[in-house]
Amino acid sequence: MSRGAGSLNPPRFGEIPLFDSGLGPQSGGAFGLIAPPRESQIIGLDRWQVEVAAGFPSVIARGGTDTSYEDAFQASLLNAQRGLDLMSVDGANNLVVKGIDEDHLIWWLDGGELIIRAVSLAPINMDVPPVSVVVSDEHGKPIIQLPPPPPIWHESFRYFRLSQTSDDLFDAYRNAYLALESVLSGIAPQTLNSQGKIAEGEAAWFRRALAAADSLVPPVSFVPAGTSNPAQYFFDELFVDMRSAMSHAKSGRAILLPQSEAERRSV
Repeated sequence: MSRGAGSLNPPRFGEIPLFDSGLGPQSGGAFGLIAPPRESQIIGLDRWQVEVAAGFPSVIARGGTDTSYEDAFQASLLNAQRGLDLMSVDGANNLVVKGIDEDHLIWWLDGGELIIRAVSLAPINMDVPPVSVVVSDEHGKPIIQLPPPPPIWHESFRYFRLSQTSDDLFDAYRNAYLALESVLSGIAPQTLNSQGKIAEGEAAWFRRALAAADSLVPPVSFVPAGTSNPAQYFFDELFVDMRSAMSHAKSGRAILLPQSEAERRSV
């Protein structure tokens, strides 16, 4: 949808204008919230404004000069998340964006036009008729197969289930990592000293556990083709680049900031 950039009355999403009529058309975005705000609030961020309205479950970030959907999406989401951070620190609202990829409204400038794109994805359920498979020998005689043994519960399953049900990608990754950590600790428990206390650092243990797991499930099929040292690849990818960056927030260290779109994509 497009609208003439010279329009004096900006379009609105709910009761919130998409741009400041005094400044003229600007790019921006609107994103759904898990719960509606308690209070109406506007936060200024450089030239951007982030606004929520009490009871309306969306946040709007406006004030950019972007000329494409992708740039407007990235910039408005970045500023929306920063604005929500400031609202939380202020104490008025504690809000979380939901379904970033599935539900949002983005607008940007294109010559004399304001282009508006609404994105809303809905899951589709498909019913597949039951399928039976018969395994036969070389003479076409069916091979009797015993039913698989019932699964045995393991603590790692809890982490895995949480990783599949979380709406937050970082939480999903952390729980998936903990599921792997739980499995690896069963294969290669962390070394203890004579007093029964941990005597092995996390990085050293993870590297040793990966080497032990290699004899059970060779990781070569799970890494890019041509990887000379799969265990080292997993150590760098899972422990150094992701796990450690998610577990630290110290200035000067490599970190992954939750709900930052660029870092979310890398995860």
